[in-house]
Amino acid sequence: MKTLSKLLMVLAVVGLVGVANVWGVETSTQTVTITVTPVVTTAFTIDPATIALGNVDVGISTGNVSALEIENTGGITLTFEKTVMSMTNWTLGAPAKDVCKLQAAAQENVPSDWSTAISSVTFSTSLTVYNDLTDDTNGTQLSLDSTGTENLWFNLDMPTDVSAAVEETITVRIKGTSQ
Repeated sequence: MKTLSKLLMVLAVVGLVGVANVWGVETSTQTVTITVTPVVTTAFTIDPATIALGNVDVGISTGNVSALEIENTGGITLTFEKTVMSMTNWTLGAPAKDVCKLQAAAQENVPSDWSTAISSVTFSTSLTVYNDLTDDTNGTQLSLDSTGTENLWFNLDMPTDVSAAVEETITVRIKGTSQ
């Protein structure tokens, strides 16, 4: 009987230890960080991509007579900026000898009077410096939703005089940035 009592006592102690372990369970947590970079398509077209003004007298302003069209062909809203990347013979600024002023407006209709258009339509006088592509009345930066379109108009105030009567090539870059 003593053996049975000892056995029952041992079982009771083991049982209590086991219960104590269950009640004294420790927990541990770990944090998982998930990162993701969305793939967005920031694409747009400008059609046509060339404007040929032909022979233009010095000292006058000329705009393109038909609009170019900017179309957002990507999957996300884009805002637009403009810059002149290069010029072959002239510089940008207030018209003077070998200096011209270039303007662009993104809006449905051609600006009625480029001379009264707000300053945001004028390109920076420094090459490769971007500024907003806007309309000619309130300076709102062009923003196009996916598949959106807008007309693009250019105006060139010719130099007052030129050193040489040679063709000038002005390379303009339009940049679309996702929001």
